[in-house]
Amino acid sequence: MKRLAAGALIAIATLSAHITHAQERWVDDEAVQPAMRVRATAGCGVATLTYPGAAGMTRGLVGTGLNGEAVLGLGRGFEVGVRLGLRTDDGGRGLRADEVARGLYPPTFGTGLSTVPNPELLLRWRAVQARWLEAGVDDRVVLPTGAEPNVTEVIGVWLAAHGPGATRADVSFDSALSWQSFRAGYVLQLAFALPIRLWINVTPGLFAGLVTTPVYYASTSYTTSYLNASASLVAGYRFGRCDLSLGAHLVDVVNSGTDRAGLGVVVSCRFGPRGKPT
Repeated sequence: MKRLAAGALIAIATLSAHITHAQERWVDDEAVQPAMRVRATAGCGVATLTYPGAAGMTRGLVGTGLNGEAVLGLGRGFEVGVRLGLRTDDGGRGLRADEVARGLYPPTFGTGLSTVPNPELLLRWRAVQARWLEAGVDDRVVLPTGAEPNVTEVIGVWLAAHGPGATRADVSFDSALSWQSFRAGYVLQLAFALPIRLWINVTPGLFAGLVTTPVYYASTSYTTSYLNASASLVAGYRFGRCDLSLGAHLVDVVNSGTDRAGLGVVVSCRFGPRGKPT
């Protein structure tokens, strides 16, 4: 009996060590999906806005939204993707609650304020891949779903640095050009964003990250220039090929008297061939 118990303990310990060793950590993920591998993501979010009201009272607005994304690896460092959203109430439309439902990458450009936000098409290319560094370019097109001709083109350069141990940093510089319609005419609005995302795997399955994105909007014939910034704290856990994460977001940190925040829950799963170890 003792030998049987000892054998069972050894088998459990060996199996546990194998599972731990085989667990793919979040920080080790490649920045581009391997050929014929799909990453599907679904999220829901609740956004809030507080602002001063009459007689010194503070008023608030709450809205909800959904987000769905799918990315397919084409091989040779290329991937294509699509993002769709849904704002489920008036507050969700006004606050663009589908942004906080994105989880890891909240800021968007040109999605509008309609119930169904303008969809986003993505093309990503990895130009450099080393043991600890990846770098490349993104091209995103946001297409209008309504009558307003608000087409947005986002072009950016990015890098993913896999640090020693269980750390990772993702940095990109994005330029967005939006074709905006006004009653008096049409203008092109230019914006620049600098998303910075810092990640750590606390355990092989548990990961956490800090995301900050300053965005500068250039002036146009109808608007003045202004600066916004968002900050997010994200924690998640990996179950095999799926990740479950919870994000707390502060949106429009630099503002003129309003405070916008939100919570998002996101599930992301990968299907198809696994990537090469980095």
